[in-house]
Amino acid sequence: SGKLNNLFISNLQVSGIGTTKIDASGRITGLPNVDKTFFDLKVKNSQTSAKDVYSFMPKNTIPNTIQLPAQFSAKGTFKGTLDNFITNVNFTSSSGDAKIVGNLDQRIKDKEKYKFEALVDNFNLGSFLKNDSIGKITLKMNVDGKGFNPKSANATVSTTVIKANFNHYNYQNLVLNGTINKGLFNANALLNDPNLKFDLISNGSFKDKYPAGKISLNVDIADLKKLNLHAGALKLRGTIDADIQSADLDYLNGKASIHNLIIANDKDQFATDSITVLAVSTSEKNTIKLNSQFMDAEFIGKYKLSSIATCLKNSISNYYNLKLSSKNVPRDKQQVAFKVNIKSTPILLKILPDLKSLEPITFSGRYNTVNDSIVLNGSIPKLVYGSYSITNGSIKIDKKDKILLYNLSVDQVKNAQFEIPKTSISGQVANNVLDYSLLVKDFKNKDRYQINGKLQDKNGGDEISFDPKKLLLNYESWAIADDNRILFANKGIYVTDLNLSKEGKVIKLQSKSMETNAPLAVDFKNFEIKTISNIVKMKNLEMDGTVNGTALLKNLTSKVLFTADLKIDNFTFRKDTLGTVNVKVNNEIANIYNANVAITGQENQVNLDGTYRATDDNLNMNLNIQKLNIKSIQGFSMDYITDGAGFLTGNFKITGKTSNPKLIGALKFNDVGFKATKLNSKFKSINNSLIFVENAILLDNFTIKDEKDNDLTINGKINNQDYSNLGFDLTVDADNFKAINSKAKDNDTFYGELFLDNHLFVTGTMDSPKIDGTIKINKDTKFTIVLPQDDPSIADREGIVEFIDQDQPKLITLTADKKISETEIKGIDASVTIEVDKEAELSLIIDKSNGDFLKLKGEAQLTGGIDPSGKTTLVGRYELEEGSYEMSFNLIKRKFNIKKGSYLLWTGEPTSADIVITAVYKTESAPIDLLNNQLGLLTDEERNTYKQKIPFETELKMNGELLKPNISFDIILPKGNNSVSSEIISKTEAKLARLRQEPDELNKQVFALLLLNRFIGENPFSSESGGTTSSLVRESASKILSQQLNNLASDFIKGFELNFDIDSSQDFTTGKKENKTDLNVGLSKKLLNDRLKVTVGSSFGIEGPEQKNKDTNTIAGDISGEYLVSKDGRYKVRAYRKNLYQVALQGQVIETGVGFIITLDYNKFQELFHLKKETSKPKAKKKSNE
Repeated sequence: SGKLNNLFISNLQVSGIGTTKIDASGRITGLPNVDKTFFDLKVKNSQTSAKDVYSFMPKNTIPNTIQLPAQFSAKGTFKGTLDNFITNVNFTSSSGDAKIVGNLDQRIKDKEKYKFEALVDNFNLGSFLKNDSIGKITLKMNVDGKGFNPKSANATVSTTVIKANFNHYNYQNLVLNGTINKGLFNANALLNDPNLKFDLISNGSFKDKYPAGKISLNVDIADLKKLNLHAGALKLRGTIDADIQSADLDYLNGKASIHNLIIANDKDQFATDSITVLAVSTSEKNTIKLNSQFMDAEFIGKYKLSSIATCLKNSISNYYNLKLSSKNVPRDKQQVAFKVNIKSTPILLKILPDLKSLEPITFSGRYNTVNDSIVLNGSIPKLVYGSYSITNGSIKIDKKDKILLYNLSVDQVKNAQFEIPKTSISGQVANNVLDYSLLVKDFKNKDRYQINGKLQDKNGGDEISFDPKKLLLNYESWAIADDNRILFANKGIYVTDLNLSKEGKVIKLQSKSMETNAPLAVDFKNFEIKTISNIVKMKNLEMDGTVNGTALLKNLTSKVLFTADLKIDNFTFRKDTLGTVNVKVNNEIANIYNANVAITGQENQVNLDGTYRATDDNLNMNLNIQKLNIKSIQGFSMDYITDGAGFLTGNFKITGKTSNPKLIGALKFNDVGFKATKLNSKFKSINNSLIFVENAILLDNFTIKDEKDNDLTINGKINNQDYSNLGFDLTVDADNFKAINSKAKDNDTFYGELFLDNHLFVTGTMDSPKIDGTIKINKDTKFTIVLPQDDPSIADREGIVEFIDQDQPKLITLTADKKISETEIKGIDASVTIEVDKEAELSLIIDKSNGDFLKLKGEAQLTGGIDPSGKTTLVGRYELEEGSYEMSFNLIKRKFNIKKGSYLLWTGEPTSADIVITAVYKTESAPIDLLNNQLGLLTDEERNTYKQKIPFETELKMNGELLKPNISFDIILPKGNNSVSSEIISKTEAKLARLRQEPDELNKQVFALLLLNRFIGENPFSSESGGTTSSLVRESASKILSQQLNNLASDFIKGFELNFDIDSSQDFTTGKKENKTDLNVGLSKKLLNDRLKVTVGSSFGIEGPEQKNKDTNTIAGDISGEYLVSKDGRYKVRAYRKNLYQVALQGQVIETGVGFIITLDYNKFQELFHLKKETSKPKAKKKSNE
């Protein structure tokens, strides 16, 4: 009610425009002059939608970069004019909520007054700004101040960002505070997020034309991986200081530096030198310099950063039209010279884990807009990044007169799949024409490919043509039509007269009409595929064959469709010949393509017939595999299998879409076999079928045999509703199956023979498979595992003293565990019980470079698993029955035999097992050097008795973690030393007991036994044990002489066996050093049809002392008789009488005994209970003189 200049609204309700509704009341005075109109309004409720707003708002009123919430509403109060008001408004929407309370008085310019409090709750800022990387935000903000002009304003701002999502990470607890007073500002920020903690202090001035200020940012931690800012593990800490005198990009003055930067990845953390950027601008020149540990750069000249990139594009367009917009093209005079040097430094390799190798990369050049001069020189001597490698890459660009010259070359570009040898492309650019010459040489520097031609700005697009004077393909010169050209325009591609020929070989491309994007006809005549495929030596796409026929390509700029009538003779993929391939596709009915594909030859016969409907991407085809040899298609496995044998047969009905076809039918394996290259195992005799039904592949007793005819059987189904992520419901059973048969050269981490029993359940999907069940490692196994090896470059630095700065900040929280217990396989959820047979032989290589390894036999009950992150676990105990540990000291190798009762205990990571292993090295040594200090009162003769060698056992004890065991030693004197007196034994044992209380002295004697096979005294360079070169010669000579005597005596007495054995050594039993030589003589005779063997013999002293009370007159000192109870020698009885001399008793002892011997040979256990079958001999035929 009321007049226009004084309206009273008691109850205003508006509806009818979509979902828009308004319920308000209040008073409005001063209309129609809006600038002086006073509002006193209360909005009880107002709601609308984005659809309604866009329907009645003028077009382009709302920027395209903004997306309004689907539904939103507001309620609150507004009192005042548009220049001076108080408000309290609550907004709610489908994208979040907000509340604003405050006042604004802007009646006097530069003296505006304002005070606001705002609360934003869970508002989807990314949706509002159409930016997927931004998510929802919740914050509180308070603003209180006077003036909007930064040169004169006086205001304070405080903001708390409770949470904000960026790049799918929720940042938390960001506090921002700032003040400005007459052009001077202070701003502080503090973020206390678990993965990003920093504080920022800044101050500066807006008094001049461009801002100036100082900034100090201290980053406590930034975990870039968890912040989704880096793919791999990367954490940072450091301080950034900046002092900017002028923030004018075109007249930049200031310095910024990063100090105390610490970087950590998943293996290591390291500190870097400072990174500094210095910018100096004067009226004469601009300079920007970057200095760091891994890169230096310098830009000097007179230039404007805001426009130099656009100027460069404009200069290039003066040589070749880049089709730039003529609007706002800068015409500033600019010139700059630059140098960039990327250094070869270890820190760069650590920051970029995919960077394997780098030699210094350099770029230099200059640019001047006055004459559009562009000069660039670049060199990449060696770069290995991931699987890619570049050798001797270079780029050169220069200006001569009004021509731009260029040359790009590389000696080699390769990865695991392809290799491009010596390649260059060079030419010149002028008057909208780019001349090019592509040259590829082989490794013998012989030209293999050369393609010359022009790229021109012509006919509304870019037109490329080939020079008919020089066209070399795979060493052969080819002819090409003079008027050949390919036009690339906005609406598509047009090709004419692209006709290549060589001695009856032809490939021709021609558009079917004059307009762009017209169907393209391709004709082949005796064309060899390798002519093109050999340009890039791609191992995974190595193919050949001779092509004849035609093809017609349609929709070249979108989804390409084609018709064809092609024949490829002797199609070969990765050196395996598939046969002759015939492809016929016609399009007689619009959008329906009839296809017929046949593979013949090489004893293969495969046919594919049917239709494809382009309108809805629909397949309706039949696949008939009459015969398809495995050897013909093994190349498609990319070297995963070789030595293919057998063939496939089957029939399929194919429907659905090309992205996810549906197959119904069966694929039959016919005596199929192959070798799995990674495992080096041969599998054979596969004679089952894969049954394809609706959404599944069925396996019924699908059996694979190993080379010893042991079975692995698969039952269940594979869900193939989505071929990009197959599902599994399978059981896998094996009976002593030889799963691995590899050598050390086949695999860096494991090799050997692995025989398994298993009963496994495989479920889940291809992306997230789940495996449960049991695995048994069988007795025939001889398997080696190579434990993770330390980097030699790091190991070599152990023991180096490092001087550190105690003031340097530490980044303890960044230290990451080595992921040696992780597998590259992700997504698997596996948990299996593992049993190890006590006869299975497992080896662990501790140090691959030295050859140190553990060889183990024993029983184990383990549980192993892999979680979806790739982390592997192992739990259980491996009880050792026997084994050995072989270790190396430079060129000396020693073998320790593992004692029964040793074990390995896993409680988590496979490489962090707890081990309790005792291993023994046996040797003979004289105890005199060990006891020398205790023998001072003995006579020389008594001392010499201590020079007699007796057995010792050196025990190596390993405890603790497998990769970092605690190692200790002990020396044991075994029982049964009859060759020396009891006094020597007791003194030696007492000395060893004292050594155990002195670890350093014990270790000294241990290493003496290991390295020298003797003890060492106080003077390690002298020895009283008598180990001389002459004694070694005597021992070796006695073995040679024994062999020669046996050879001479072999024919002395017919019907008897005569054996000689000479034993020559040094003897100290009399108390002095004497050479001792004994001759052992034995005489044997077989009786009773060779079932009874009688042996007599004795030992005669030839040289050296006679032992007291030793009987030297008995010729037949030793007598033994052996009788074969059974004819086959399985059962024997043996009786013997043997003369022995014991030093401790100083007398002769006669040992008499009888034994019963059973000898059994078998291949299978059941053979133990069967008699040996005699080989039947053919009867001799009687000769007849008749």
